[in-house]
Amino acid sequence: MIAFRKAQGAPLRLRLTSAMDLTGVEIASSLRSDLGAEWPLAVTVEDPASAGVFELDAGVNARALPEGRLWFDIRFMRGGYIVQTLTFGLYLLTDLDAANAALMARATFAARGAVEGRVYLTAEGEMLDQICARELGSDALAPQVLGAHPRLAELGPVYPAGLALFLPSPDRVTPATAPRITLWGRA
Repeated sequence: MIAFRKAQGAPLRLRLTSAMDLTGVEIASSLRSDLGAEWPLAVTVEDPASAGVFELDAGVNARALPEGRLWFDIRFMRGGYIVQTLTFGLYLLTDLDAANAALMARATFAARGAVEGRVYLTAEGEMLDQICARELGSDALAPQVLGAHPRLAELGPVYPAGLALFLPSPDRVTPATAPRITLWGRA
C-alpha cells in the first residue's frame, strides 16, 4: 500500500518503471475504489526500448477521486494478449493540511477545558497501539482513540508521517475492561 498526498483538485500522476521491455506493449490502467467505482487512467510510455518508464495520469478525473484506499490495475498487452497484470494499493490523502488544521483547532478548543488532551503528530511507520502504549500508558486505549477518529482505520495499521491524532489526557481515560473468556466459561 502506497500513501500518496495531494492537494484537493491537484493532478494525480505517477511515473513507474517496468522491468520488461515495453516495445510493442500496450498498457491499460484504471483506478478503482473498494465500492466498485472506476476511473480510467491515461498511460504514456516514454521510451519503450530503454528503461521501460511509463506514466499514469488521472487527468480531470483527479478532482473526483475520493480520499482513502484505492487500487491501481495495470494490464500489459502484446499482440492483443495480456502478458502481465499488476494491482497495487494507494491510500490517497487529500488536503492533509486542512484535516490536521481541524484537529489542531479541536485540540485548542479541548485545551480550554471541554476535553483535555493534545495533538500528536505521527512519525513514519508508527502504529496506534504503540502510540497509545507510549503516550497514554496502555495499548488497551487504542480502541477509544480509534473510535474518536472517523476513517482512521482506513489507513491500515501503519501510519504515514505527519498525521495528526487527538490524544486525550492520560488521566482522563480508562482502558475498557472486557471480561476474560476461557474455554470453560468466564474467568
